[in-house]
Amino acid sequence: ESDNPIVIWHGLGGADGATFATMLQQYSDENPDIAIQSETYGWDVFFQKYPTAVAAGTPPDWAIFHAAEVQQMASQGLMQSMDDIFFTSGELPKDDFAKAIMDAITYEGNTMAIPFDNHGWVQYVNTKVIS
Repeated sequence: ESDNPIVIWHGLGGADGATFATMLQQYSDENPDIAIQSETYGWDVFFQKYPTAVAAGTPPDWAIFHAAEVQQMASQGLMQSMDDIFFTSGELPKDDFAKAIMDAITYEGNTMAIPFDNHGWVQYVNTKVIS
């Protein structure tokens, strides 16, 4: 394993965290020369720690958070465009993803994230109670 691991910060817990851990283990098994250091934080801690680390010049190599946070994070200079890294090679075509998802992770014409999963935000209302 490398002495210089890829550091990933996220707040994935429960079933999401377990699934992600399984994915990382599978990747590590298939790529034993690449070390991964996965760090899980509560979202409240993550959203305090991440901007501080970026400002200090010590951000993680990879961070996972919701698409709903991308616009704010990007406007604060806490993200960099992923276009040159992933999308221009043709290996990860943007049109493989739903337009709404791509719009959510695009800031000032730059794709700021790689779609990982998507959460539908819904609200249920008991109209009898509201009436």
